[in-house]
Amino acid sequence: MQSGITKEIQYRKIAQAIRETINRNHLKPGTPLLSAKGLAAEWGVSLKTAQNAIGVLVAEGAVYRIGGSGTFVGPRPQSLRTLKIGCTLRSISENRNEKLNVLLNAPADQALDYLKRRNVTIDPLSKELFYETVPFRRRIAGLDGLLISGVAVNLDNCFSVRELPIPCVVFQSDFLVEEPVSQVLADHLSGIRKIFQIARIRYKGIIIIYGNHRNGEARKNAFQKAALENGYTQEQIHTIAFNANLQNAYVLGRRLSKECRGKLIISCSDTFSSDIISALNSVGLLFGKDYEIIGYDNSEGNGFHPFSEPTITSISVDNTQCALLAARLLLEKIRSGEQTTTIIRVPTRLTIRKTALNPYNNLSKGEKQ
Repeated sequence: MQSGITKEIQYRKIAQAIRETINRNHLKPGTPLLSAKGLAAEWGVSLKTAQNAIGVLVAEGAVYRIGGSGTFVGPRPQSLRTLKIGCTLRSISENRNEKLNVLLNAPADQALDYLKRRNVTIDPLSKELFYETVPFRRRIAGLDGLLISGVAVNLDNCFSVRELPIPCVVFQSDFLVEEPVSQVLADHLSGIRKIFQIARIRYKGIIIIYGNHRNGEARKNAFQKAALENGYTQEQIHTIAFNANLQNAYVLGRRLSKECRGKLIISCSDTFSSDIISALNSVGLLFGKDYEIIGYDNSEGNGFHPFSEPTITSISVDNTQCALLAARLLLEKIRSGEQTTTIIRVPTRLTIRKTALNPYNNLSKGEKQ
C-alpha cells in the first residue's frame, strides 16, 4: 500500500519539477522535452512512472504529444489540435432511388473524408436541432465549427447563422443572405442568362416549375428575371410552385401536356424533371419538337440516368468541389480564429445534351458547350 502511494507521489513530483522548469526557463511553446525513456533514466524511476508524469502535464495542457515525434512544451498549436466539427450534411431525398440518393450525398461524403484525414472528429447533428435556437446553442458547445449542407437543412426556417459563436460554412445553397454575413459568391446566373440569349422569343411562353422552398424561389426568380430581360412579358411566364410531399411530378407533367406546346419548360430540380418528361412522352409529345425542358442540378451528367432518352439539358453545378471548398475554408476559419458564417456557391454552366441538338430543335442548335 505504501509503495503505491510513493509511486503516485513520485510521478506527481516529477511532473511538478518539469512544470517549474518550463515556467522558470520560460521555454517557448514547441520546445522538445525528454522522452519517457530519457525521463525515467534521469530520475531513476520506472518507464510507467515517467509516462504517468508526462500524462499529468498533457492533461493540464502544459505539454503535448505528437505521435512518432515526441513531447513538446504547450500549448498545443491550433493546427495540430484535434478539432471537433459539427456536421449536418446528409440529404433526405423523397426519391427512393438508391442511386440518386448516393449521388445527392456524394459531395458531403467527400467533405467528411477530407476532414477525417486532417485530424478532425466529426459530430453528426440532427437537422431538427436547427429549428430551436436555445437547445441548438447548448448542443454546439465545445465544437470548433459547423459544416452545413443546404441540401440537408432548409435554412429559411432555421436559426440565424449570423449569430453563431463559432465559425460556420454552408454549401450547396443558392439563396443569398444579407450582410453582415461574409459570403463567397459565384455567379450561378451565367448558365441561366445563356439560355435566354439562345432562346429569346423563339418560344412563345415560359413555364417555370420550382420547389416550394427558399432555394426553389431563388432559382425561379433568377429564371424569371433573365426571361424578362430578354424580351418575354410577365404574361408569357407561368410559374408553378411544386411541393414533392403533396404532389406527384408525373401528375403535374400530365397537366402540363395541355399547355406546354411551343413553350420552354424550366424545371428547377432534376429530381422531378425525369417524371415530367415521362408524363409528356406518355401523351405523345416529343422532346425538342413539341416542347423543350431545361433542368437544374445536372443529375444525368453526374451519373443518374432515370431513363435512356432524352437526356436533359441542364444547369450544371460542381457540388463535389463546392463541398471540398467548404471543408477547407472551415478549417482555415477555425485556425485563424475567424468567427463568421460563410455561404458558398459555385459557378454553374449550361450543359446542352446531344439529344437537344436534333434538326428540329429551336433552342440549342450549334450552341453545345
